[in-house]
Amino acid sequence: MNQYACEECRSKKYRCSKNRPSCSYCARHNKLCVYSSKVIRSPLTREYVTSLENRVQQLEALLARLLPDGDVESALSQVPSPSSPDFNTWVTVEPRRPKVETTDSLPDEKEIPSEGPPDDLPILSNGFEWSEQDDDPTNYIADGMAALSVDPQGAGYLGSAANVSLLRSLQRSGWCVVSSRASLSELSGNPSSLLNTWSILLQPSNHRQLRATLIDAYFYHYHPAYPIVHEATFRAQYNEILPKPSCSSWELLHNTILCIGAWCLGHDVSGIKDLFGLGSQGFKFAASFSSGNLIMVQALMLWSNYNQRQNKPNTSWNYQGLAVRMALSLGLHKEFPAWNISLLDREIRRRVWWFLYIVDSGASMTFGRPVLLPEAGGSMDIELFLNVHDDCLTAATTEIPEDANEPTLYSSLLMQSKFHLMANPLYARRIGNPDLGVAEVMTMNSRISSWMLTLPYYYQENANLPNLTESLALSRYRFFWRIRNFRMLLLWPILIHYTEKTHNIPNARDNEINETARQLCLSYAHDTIASIDEYLLSNISGAFGDWYALYYLIQSSLIPIIAMLTVPESPDAVVWTADIETTKRLLGSVVTHQELARKFLDIVNRFWPSIDAVAPGEFMDGQQSELLNQIYTQFTMDSSEPQFLWQGMYESGNWAATP
Repeated sequence: MNQYACEECRSKKYRCSKNRPSCSYCARHNKLCVYSSKVIRSPLTREYVTSLENRVQQLEALLARLLPDGDVESALSQVPSPSSPDFNTWVTVEPRRPKVETTDSLPDEKEIPSEGPPDDLPILSNGFEWSEQDDDPTNYIADGMAALSVDPQGAGYLGSAANVSLLRSLQRSGWCVVSSRASLSELSGNPSSLLNTWSILLQPSNHRQLRATLIDAYFYHYHPAYPIVHEATFRAQYNEILPKPSCSSWELLHNTILCIGAWCLGHDVSGIKDLFGLGSQGFKFAASFSSGNLIMVQALMLWSNYNQRQNKPNTSWNYQGLAVRMALSLGLHKEFPAWNISLLDREIRRRVWWFLYIVDSGASMTFGRPVLLPEAGGSMDIELFLNVHDDCLTAATTEIPEDANEPTLYSSLLMQSKFHLMANPLYARRIGNPDLGVAEVMTMNSRISSWMLTLPYYYQENANLPNLTESLALSRYRFFWRIRNFRMLLLWPILIHYTEKTHNIPNARDNEINETARQLCLSYAHDTIASIDEYLLSNISGAFGDWYALYYLIQSSLIPIIAMLTVPESPDAVVWTADIETTKRLLGSVVTHQELARKFLDIVNRFWPSIDAVAPGEFMDGQQSELLNQIYTQFTMDSSEPQFLWQGMYESGNWAATP
C-alpha cells in the first residue's frame, strides 16, 4: 500500500484506497493510477518571502546588466505561464552533469586535484566597493572577521580561503544561510554599555581617573597577547616621570590605548570613543602622515586592531596597510647589525615589526587575500626578538641576555611569529593554486605536525604546567585554536568540493585520500569546539578572550554542520550532533559580545534547530526529522565515549600521515 494518494484521487479530492498497482477508484473507472512522491511545499514565512524578494532583486540586476537596452517587462510577458503546456517547451537547456569519478577509476599514481571553491563575485561592477561608516545605510558588514559576509556585494573582496567561504559554499548548495539585512539588525538588540554605568567617570573633572583605569585595563587584558608598547616607558611618560616624545604620535598612541582598554572592559564603547576616538581633540591621523616614526607605527597597528573589533574589517585592513608602508620606510624589516643603538631600542623595533607581521598575515588569511609582506630570507632579514623577562632587558642593559627556558611576556608573540613564518608559504601556495592536489595538502598538514614538535615544552598542547597564569593559559588556547583553524583552511576546499558534488549527485563515491582529508578536518573542528568549551567553563569571561573564542567556535562548528547535511547517515553523526549542540549552548550562554553570539546562533539554528523547536515540515522533512530522533536517542542512551571513524583509521594504520 502506498503512503500517499494517487494523482487522480488527489486532483478530485477523493479518498484514495492507496492500493497498488491501481487504487479502487482508478480500477473502477479505468483510469491510469500514478503515485508521485510527497509534494514538499515551501514554508509561507516572512523569512522565506524575504529571501525570494532578495533573489528577485538580484535576478533583475543581472538581467539589467546582461540586457542594458532591453525591456525586462516586455521580455517577461513573452514567457508562458508555468501552468501553460508550452512552458516546458519554450526553452530547452541540456543540463551539465558533473562527472563522478569512483575509486576504481582513479589510478593510484595520479595526483588528485582538490578543486578549490571559486571566488564569489558580486553582480555589479562596483560590487566590491564597501563603506563602513557608522551612519552609512549601505554598511552591510556584520562582524570584524567578515565571517558573516555571505553576500559579496559591499563586503570587499573576500577570497575562497576566507572565513566566510564555508557559509558561501552552503549558500551555493541552495541553503538560506543568513537572515535578511533587516533581520540582522533586529538581532543586534539594544546596545548596553558597561561604561554607561560610569557616568561619574565620564565627567570632565574625572577624566584623569578614567584614563588611569583604561590604561590599567589595556596592560592587563591586551598587552600580554601583544606586548609592543614598553609598559614601563609608557607609564613613566604618562605620569611625566620621563619626558613625552615631542611628536604628536604619542597622543595618538595614548588615545588608542584608552579605546582598546575600554573595549576590553565592555562591548559597547561608544561613550569612550566619543572622548578618545577619531573625533576627539588631538586624534587626527591625517595630519601625522607627513612624518614617520616608530610610535606612529604602533598607533596605526593598534588602531587597526581596534577597528576590527568594532566590526570594520576593511577599515582595519587599510590602517594595517598604512602601518606596513611606514614600517618599511623606517627599515623595521631590517636587522642592521652594525647600527650602534641600545639593546632595548633594537628589541622594541623587532617586537613592533613581528607584531605587524603576524597581524597582517593573520588578516590576509582571515579575508582570503594575499600576504604582501617581504619574505623571510630575502629583503626581510630582521631577527626574532628574545624570550626574556622585562627586568632582564632595560635601557641600561649592555649585554644580550639569554633566552629564558620558561614562559615570559613575549612568549605568545614569539610563538605566533614562528607560526606565520612556517604557515605563510603554505597559505600562499594554497590560494595561488585553487586545484591543489589533495596529496600535497596532506603533505602540508604533516609539515605542520613536524613543526609543532619543535616548540618549547610550555607550548606543547599536552604539557603539564602547574601554576599557569591566566594570560599564558589564554595565549596557549588561542595558539592551538589558530593552528587548527589554519589546518582546516587548508583542508576545507576538499570538504566544500565534496559537499557541492553530493548536492548535485547524491551518494557520489569518493576516493580514500579525500575521505581521510575530510575526517582530519572534522577531527580538528571537534578538538577546537571541545577546547573552547573547556576554556569558557574554566576561565573568567572577558571581552578579549571571548572574542577569539566566538570566531574560532563558529568556524569549527560549520564543519560538523556540513558533514551532517552531506552524510547524515554516518556513524559519526552522533558526535557531530554533540559538537553542534555544544556550539549552540556556548553561543547562548556567552557573557560578552552577545550581539555577535546571537548572529552566529541564528546561523547555526538555520541548519540545525533544536528538535523540540521544529514544527513538522518547517525546517526538515519527515525523513530528516526521523533521522534526528534516532541520533538523539542514541546520543542520550549511550553513555560510552563516542568514537570517530578517523580514530579507527589511525589505530588501524590505514593512513601514514601524522595529523
